[in-house]
Amino acid sequence: MKWTQLDIADAFTEHGIFDMQEIDASHRLTFEDKKTILDTIREHGRGALANITKGGTVFYDRDAGTVCGPDHDFLRSVFIKGVSPDTASLMSYVGPSKISLFSSSSHLSQKGLVVVDSYSPFKDRALFQKPLRDDVVTGYRFSATMQRRNSLRVLSQHGRLERMRSEKLPSICRDTWQGTWLPTTDLWERFGLASDVGVSRTMASSVGQIPIDGGDYLRYLLLVKRIEACKAPVPIRSNLYLMAQEIQGIGGHHFGMFRSAN
Repeated sequence: MKWTQLDIADAFTEHGIFDMQEIDASHRLTFEDKKTILDTIREHGRGALANITKGGTVFYDRDAGTVCGPDHDFLRSVFIKGVSPDTASLMSYVGPSKISLFSSSSHLSQKGLVVVDSYSPFKDRALFQKPLRDDVVTGYRFSATMQRRNSLRVLSQHGRLERMRSEKLPSICRDTWQGTWLPTTDLWERFGLASDVGVSRTMASSVGQIPIDGGDYLRYLLLVKRIEACKAPVPIRSNLYLMAQEIQGIGGHHFGMFRSAN
């Protein structure tokens, strides 16, 4: 059976497999974005900002008095309600608490396949937390075991960063094989590194070595796990699973190649 890109994207959105739109991922205000806005208001006042744009979209229009976008509540508090820029709650994290999947319209497969991308909130989320005061270790990163038998809940937390001591880390796994917390330094924060210097940029998985963030294989696992978890009737879930084999990850891997992995 042949499906069009629109068929697949619509089916996955309808049944909650895609839980975010691409615009929501690319247009979120980061910690640094919010900090810059509040610092500017403290120094120059709200009138210094005529509008706020990101990715070519206007999220705050001073003349129209309007705000929009995934962080509209923050913008409304600052520009419409006039909340003081020193209010602590303005710099608290508000956003996804797990890895999100979406269909990428800005990246099209040469073979006409739907391209699946993902948004991980964890690095930006960690910036809103107070630094862990330690000579070396400044936090912990959760690493999920990249196997088909792992659970959706655990896989969705891969790469989670927490600035807290090891004894206070949340329990994510039911069984120890599912994943582990690894200590991190502050180098990822200061220099924008994907992982600490000296730490491997790859990790083991059921399909061999993959990027440390899980890459396309993690996207595939999240996709099929969400299909299994959705409440659609069995025939629809079967079709969704077949559709998943006709998708390509943002990293360029056809998902059908992962089907036989254990």
